[in-house]
Amino acid sequence: VMPLIRKELALSDFFVGALMSAFLWTYALSSPFAGYFGDRLSRKRVIVGCLCLWSLVTVAAGLATSPAQLMAARVLLAITEAFYIPASLAIVADYHAPATRAKALAVLTIGMNLGPIVGGAGAGWIGDHYGWRPTLTILGLAGIFLGLVLMVFLRDAPARAGAGPAAT
Repeated sequence: VMPLIRKELALSDFFVGALMSAFLWTYALSSPFAGYFGDRLSRKRVIVGCLCLWSLVTVAAGLATSPAQLMAARVLLAITEAFYIPASLAIVADYHAPATRAKALAVLTIGMNLGPIVGGAGAGWIGDHYGWRPTLTILGLAGIFLGLVLMVFLRDAPARAGAGPAAT
């Protein structure tokens, strides 16, 4: 949907590049903190919390009326998304012994790649038919729904002696 956003908000090539760079830099700089919290807090809570927060930020991005608001949304999106991968990889490792861990991580990786593929294609279709704002609202609401599903079904692995996250 970036061409649609770019047109409506009159974004330059430089600003679009800055949006992408700001996201990546923020994501990278947030990742060590995300790993820290993923090791110390309930991994389920970190995963569900970041998914719901990044979904809310996605909805908020659809309300942006200026380049500055869009930039702020991209930075917040990067911070909230950064918490997913460390906690999700850790919870998979908690549940799987070395004999099945690589397969489980491969399945997680498939899911992490299918999301952007299916979401990107769906976003393009929705954007073409309804505009970029409804697209971000729909994707954000879908993420919140998924977060609620995970809240019900995802479980932290049982604590092992001397290992695992704190149950907070």
